[in-house]
Formats: sequence, structure tokens, C-alpha cells
Amino acid sequence: MRIPIVSRCWCCDTKVEETMTHLFLTAPIATRLWRQFAIFAGINIDGMHLQQLIITWWNHDAPTKLQVIYRVMPALIMWTLWKRRNTIKHGGNTTFTEMVSQIHELIRKVMKLLYPRIRLDRRDCPDFIAKIKEYKPKLYVHSVVWKPPVAQKLKCNTDGASRGNPGMCSFSFCIRDDRGDIRYARAKRIGITTNTEAEVLAIHEALEYNYCNDLMGITIETDSLSLKKMILNQWKVPWEIVERIEDIRQSLQQLDARIIHIFREGNTVADSLANEVIDTQYTTEYNNFQELPSNIRRLINMDKAQMPNLRIRNRHINTQSQEQ
Repeated sequence: MRIPIVSRCWCCDTKVEETMTHLFLTAPIATRLWRQFAIFAGINIDGMHLQQLIITWWNHDAPTKLQVIYRVMPALIMWTLWKRRNTIKHGGNTTFTEMVSQIHELIRKVMKLLYPRIRLDRRDCPDFIAKIKEYKPKLYVHSVVWKPPVAQKLKCNTDGASRGNPGMCSFSFCIRDDRGDIRYARAKRIGITTNTEAEVLAIHEALEYNYCNDLMGITIETDSLSLKKMILNQWKVPWEIVERIEDIRQSLQQLDARIIHIFREGNTVADSLANEVIDTQYTTEYNNFQELPSNIRRLINMDKAQMPNLRIRNRHINTQSQEQ
């Protein structure tokens, strides 16, 4: 016969019943730790239960740069309290000062992950916050222009669109000549799958169309650098798309075609076509410029006029993958 015994609290000297609320909030050291970090955030924890406190941190009106920090703060505090509880249970101890230092270090690591180029010394939280508020990342701008194929050749841009990964997906491809005029375009919703599978299917269907219409020497252009590297045997291929990748490699050889990478900003026509059908149940096909939706016609005219789109990032933009 077993007698159930309520676990006693390891986090304080009162030896009361150990509950989640007591361990993570109402124990004296837990309350003190929450207050330590709630003060600088302007959060009043009086009268809150644990769930309320977590939601309050999550929904707190914080500057955009600090939203992630505010949202992970409850997890950092509770993790530190849990570690202290286990340390005491196994004969050790962790002081309040040590707990505060541990949380400061965790916050510093989170900030370093979010803003790798900012220099953060081992200081306390208010100093971190002040530094983040003042931080203005350097922006890198690259002009991206869709380039037509060489004379008497064709270029096929492909793209996959997804809402979630996995989620509802669609794909598209469009074929244009050396003047930038549309020869053929197709967009189709494919149901729930991953974005990688959507990108693969876009290239696979494009090559199949080119093969059926005897379009030799075509250039396939994708904004998925990882997929391009998989097709060229530079990256390992996930098992679920191995068969299609093998078919793509074979088709490229048969058509004397090549595959190159372009930034997403230069692939706007295929991207917009894929997003046009993601909420529909049908396949759309276009054989000339007049059949296209007005927003797609506008994008094609911009490409023909060689109007650039700007790619803006807070880190250096590697352009070596373009046209390779």
C-alpha cells in the first residue's frame, strides 16, 4: 500500500506544498525576482496569477526592437527559478544575485542572436535595453533587375508560394523571350505541402512543359538558392524530393538547359502569379500578354524597362550567386 505524500517546497524555508504557482511566483525569492525585472519594464505584478503575468509580458507595449526580449522574459525567469530549485534539491544553492546574473547573461545572448553586430558588454539589463534602443543597424541595399535571355533564347522564371510550412501552397512558371515578352505562363494551387516541395514542383512542371514543346537551351531562373544547389549536387537532397530532383537533372540535360539563381526581388512576375491562385481551386494558363491580370502586366512592363527593385538587408548581401 502506497501513501501519497505531497512534495514539499525546495525553493524556500517555509516547506509549504510545492505547486507551480508557489515555485514560479508566490515564493518570496520568486516574487522578488519577478519584481527585479518588472520594474524597468513598467509592469506591476501585484495581484496577478502566473498565467496573467506571462500574458502581460507578452502583450506589453514595447518598442519593436525589444518585443522579443519582453516575450521571452517569463521563460528566462521561470527557467532560472527551476534550475535553482533543482540545485537546492541536490545539495547546492543559488543566491538571488547569481540568479539575476544568470538572467542578464541569457538576455545578453538573446540580444546577441537578434543583433549580432552590436557590441554588448557584460552589464545589467537596463544597460542592455538602453543600448538596443540606441542601436541603428547599417542597411545594405542592392539593386535587383530581371535580365532577359540572350538573343533568340528563352528564360523561364519559377516560384512556389506557401502559407505556412507546411501549409497551403501553389507554384507558377512563366516563359519570356529575349525582348521580355511573355510566351507562356502557368500557375496552380497544389494543396498542403512544404515551400521546398512547391519550388521543386514549379521547376519540374516548367521543364516538362519545355520538353513537350521542344524548347531547347532554355534558362531556368529560381529564387531558391538552396534548391539550385541541391539540383547542382552542391547540397544534400532531402529524401522526400530526391525522385523529383533526379527527374529535374535529367530534364536539364535533355533540354540542354541551365538553372540559375535570382533574388526574390527580381522574380516578381512568377511570385505574383503563384500568389494569385493560392486561394483558388483551379489552374490558370496564359498564352499572351493580354490574357494576364493587370498587376502581372505591370510587373512584366517594369522588367522590360529594366526598372530595378531594391533588396534591403541589415547585413552584407552576397551577390556571387547571381547568374551562376
